[in-house]
Amino acid sequence: MELPSLRAYLFSALWTYRFPNLPYRRFPIGRTVASSEALEAAKRLRVRNPRYSRFGNLLLRGRHAKHLPAGFAARQLLTQIRVSSRCNLWLNETMKIIRFFCRWRSLVFVAILLFFSGRASAQLLPGVRGLATRAPKNMKIDGDLSEFKDAFCTPVEYFSFDAKTLRNRAAQFFYLWDEEAFYAGLRTLDETPANLADDAHLWEGDGVEWYFDTRQDETFRSQAWPTNVSPGAVHCYWTGLKGTNVHPRFCLRPGFLEAIKKIGVEVGARRTAHGMEVEFKLPWANFPGFKAKAGVVIALDAELCYSDGGPRIFRTFSYGSPLSVQQPASLGRIQLVEKLEPTFCKTCGPVMTPVRCDTAWTQNSRPQITGYMAIPPNQAEQIGKVVFRVLDLDGKTRGDYDGKIETFDAEGNFQRAVAQWPNELAAPGAFHLFGIVYDKHGKELTRVAPRMVSVNMQSGY
Repeated sequence: MELPSLRAYLFSALWTYRFPNLPYRRFPIGRTVASSEALEAAKRLRVRNPRYSRFGNLLLRGRHAKHLPAGFAARQLLTQIRVSSRCNLWLNETMKIIRFFCRWRSLVFVAILLFFSGRASAQLLPGVRGLATRAPKNMKIDGDLSEFKDAFCTPVEYFSFDAKTLRNRAAQFFYLWDEEAFYAGLRTLDETPANLADDAHLWEGDGVEWYFDTRQDETFRSQAWPTNVSPGAVHCYWTGLKGTNVHPRFCLRPGFLEAIKKIGVEVGARRTAHGMEVEFKLPWANFPGFKAKAGVVIALDAELCYSDGGPRIFRTFSYGSPLSVQQPASLGRIQLVEKLEPTFCKTCGPVMTPVRCDTAWTQNSRPQITGYMAIPPNQAEQIGKVVFRVLDLDGKTRGDYDGKIETFDAEGNFQRAVAQWPNELAAPGAFHLFGIVYDKHGKELTRVAPRMVSVNMQSGY
């Protein structure tokens, strides 16, 4: 008989699995074979037709199947398959595949579990606020941030109304990791870079105050910085300058000089047309109780210090606030991941695309409120549009305002989204604000509220 449908093919393959002593190779075109197992199958099928019963494309032929004599010989029950020559090759190959999956179904099941567990491992753990992405091979610490082009980034200080201030405050922090070390990158806009401090007080000029906690026990993100030797957490400083010259330097916080042994620590720096680029390498060998792998959570904060050519006059934080100086509990949880995934944006949006709104003190129109959102340099191509949504205190939307993307430094790809709306729409203290990021297809990636924490030189904002 001709095979009528795909169902017939599949039933044929399943038959060969159910009766391994009667494999499909015994079913040549146009020939007939007999088997005692076929007899047992006929009994189970409860054949209603006195002459035929179909099991897929298997045609069981014999006496009335419901009344087979007890002594009926197995060879008298014939199992006949006739396959068109056109389908023969396809059928044979299909049956081979299905027999393979049936025989190795346990391994197939394990493979499926491993596949989905791999996807699960890419999910972020509760409380995570930021990421470190895997570093490319053969990292070179020379101040060239091209190796950080796919790294997770936290932009800071993108929100000044004054163009000169913006050109001396905006910066980008980048984060990478591999099995050898943690790597940080810094790109700044700075017209007068300088660090006039001595080698033990690097925070008194342009530089980074670095807070880092790798502990994996109950002391993780503790309320006080540990004072014992090699505790797994460190508060330190790095800069690319000595005076106004490019001269990378590193030091530990006074009073915590035994926090790490400074094994393999490197700092590299170079000038750019409008500022500096600095790289920092912190090997895991300084944290003997820690093993780096994807999915692990550590904690950090990155504080940028500004001097404007003299002593420190300004600072800002990526994750925490000046509270990080007192306690590691202020640090942000960072997960080590293989690469950036679009699904990570929802969780990490507040540090990837921070938002601020304010009212300029000088305006050429009726009072307008301005909303800003920082755009990370390595994610700009994935962003379709930015919308600032103004809501009343009951959560009802008062208006959506599209953010216009403006570039204020092309070399470092410094960009921000800007929108304005009337003060009468939502007076200060009478509204909420969301900055909403959509991808190129209109799918929401993240929504961010203004960050309500003091991060500069004075408490209050």
